[in-house]
Amino acid sequence: MTPNRVLNPAATARLGLQNRVLRRLREQGVQVIAVDSDPDLTLLVDASAGPLLRRQASCITTRRSAVGTWVSIHVDECRVVWNEVHSVLPSTMSHRSKS
Repeated sequence: MTPNRVLNPAATARLGLQNRVLRRLREQGVQVIAVDSDPDLTLLVDASAGPLLRRQASCITTRRSAVGTWVSIHVDECRVVWNEVHSVLPSTMSHRSKS
């Protein structure tokens, strides 16, 4: 053990859990953008993995924001989140003609 360094077994176990989830996501081809060691052990992933992750999740939480919808699921006590950006197509916009 390194002098002057204390390893917290609980924190080490949590980081190990997050690392296992991270590896499993990468094995499935999911691009992980950011990792946070917050209490939820949050992993931010690319939105292109959304359909794959939605099929695997038993509980999906969504929250609307100005830039789209934040979607989160839990995988082995880790929170996996991504942002689904909704674009407005010109054909769906209502146009008013001036007379």
